Amino acid sequence: MTLTEIPMKKTVISSLICFFIFSNISVLFAQQFLDIDIKNKCIYSGSVMDEELYAFRTDVTTMDNVVKKILDLGGGLKRNFYIVQTNVENVSAVVDKGKRYLLWSQDFLEKASRIDVYGSVSHEIGHHLNKHSLKPEVQEIEEREADFFMGFILFKANFSEGEIRDFLKTMPKLTGRGFDEERYNTVLEGFKKSESAIKLKGLEWENDPSMVSFLKAGFPFPPPECHTSFELPASIFFNHQTLGEVSRKITRGLDAHD
Repeated sequence: MTLTEIPMKKTVISSLICFFIFSNISVLFAQQFLDIDIKNKCIYSGSVMDEELYAFRTDVTTMDNVVKKILDLGGGLKRNFYIVQTNVENVSAVVDKGKRYLLWSQDFLEKASRIDVYGSVSHEIGHHLNKHSLKPEVQEIEEREADFFMGFILFKANFSEGEIRDFLKTMPKLTGRGFDEERYNTVLEGFKKSESAIKLKGLEWENDPSMVSFLKAGFPFPPPECHTSFELPASIFFNHQTLGEVSRKITRGLDAHD
């Protein structure tokens, strides 16, 4: 070893140390801890979500485009949630401190089929547009409403009934049930609603002012903000097995106080 070789090796070692330091710094700047409570959530995969989530600062154009397309297919709906790329398994909706989040995985988005993407993302968006609380005690009802919106969007995205049925057969469990005919029928209701809306617009009398006024008289979506609200405790509906039973009990109560 000559004296001239020593400083060269020191320089190489110093360069390597600097490289590793700057590499680690760049990783730190590329992600940050996502400080949100995930107690109220819907996980598309049906699995447990990591307790520590990190937001990644990468190109989010792809998911932004998917969300925009779904909102446009829904009739130009307005986004009421934040989109965050993080270390979830695929796609999840979370509500924390009055704020709404759509969490998504880049890996899932790159590997999933088109119907997987549109189905999962529209389901989670449906939760937010319906202003769901995502609390466990109202999960059953909220999941059905999100499924209805998903069916509505899947028709607009040109998927067939057969494709939707196959999709639901492989879709991870959302409410502990997995696929069943009842859930498929809920998604199909949204599908048929979307189909009917398109057929109505194509009829000859669509320009009749009275008919146009009639068609516009439906309930807006998402629903408008309430002037006041009251959350009914779950105990009121103890032993009620269907939404019909819940509806009849609420109706009787309202009729009794006219």
